[in-house]
Amino acid sequence: MGPYPVTKNKNRYLLVVTDLCTKWIEAEPVADTRTRTILKFLEEVCYRWGYPEQIITDNASPFRNRQWDEFHALHHIQSFYTPIYHQRANPVERRNQEIKKLLRVHLKNKADTTWDQHVKPILFTLRNRSNAATGVSPSEALLGKEMVRPGEWGHPEVNQPINNTRLARTEREDRIKRRQIIFNRQLFPQPRTAPVKFNVRDSVLVRNFPGTKKVLGDPWEGPYPIARVVSDGIYEVDRNGVLLNVHIDDIRPWEQRRQFTTPEQDPSCIAAQYDRIQRQRGVAIPRPGPSRARGEPPTTRSSE
Repeated sequence: MGPYPVTKNKNRYLLVVTDLCTKWIEAEPVADTRTRTILKFLEEVCYRWGYPEQIITDNASPFRNRQWDEFHALHHIQSFYTPIYHQRANPVERRNQEIKKLLRVHLKNKADTTWDQHVKPILFTLRNRSNAATGVSPSEALLGKEMVRPGEWGHPEVNQPINNTRLARTEREDRIKRRQIIFNRQLFPQPRTAPVKFNVRDSVLVRNFPGTKKVLGDPWEGPYPIARVVSDGIYEVDRNGVLLNVHIDDIRPWEQRRQFTTPEQDPSCIAAQYDRIQRQRGVAIPRPGPSRARGEPPTTRSSE
């Protein structure tokens, strides 16, 4: 996330990692977003909670280089990329929105350059807040119990023993997964199948996203070939040698159409269709008036 105003510790960005199952969130303010900075933060998270089987990221340049691939190969981690300019496919985007909202609350009547001082209290709030998809808070899903807030040591629920055996953890994980399935069914009641399916080497048009085109530029560019079918609705498109994951919503089929040199040759031209109908009815079509560009003087009416 960022860039944000430079803080006293020279921080400008916020790195965010989210566990898809428990919704547990980790974040760290950093000065840059170079690959080695991201890997250092990622290793700290892995040393604390263990190494994941898969990692999903966007298509930013720090995640698309040799150093990033070597880290995944060394630790046997599968790397996946979300479609470009498609925030719904990135589960971290929801957490980013929640962090931004809480940052605005904490920075009210305070200097914007102190935003990195409020990251830890924000993480504590998000980890203890109940999640709609899992039905429990991230701390309860991961640790078996919510983290204690100030002054809660005398509360009866806080003094309850934590049942964190292997069987209890397995049952808690299964319960969370079932809750997430029900939540997704309620959120998307109809099966989300792609209306159009493409094959490898099919030519398609790709949407020109904001910031990548001129104000009056074409909304679509291409055609580009399909290099690989990633999943149902996500395709890897070869855009001039650069492979990008693109969502089906940002793809249109390319149709090889005949090019017409004059409007009269184009059957879809409404004006030409009107003229043809008028000629069939015997109505004379007025010829264009004299053109000044050809040196013909305009018609004038003499006054008596």
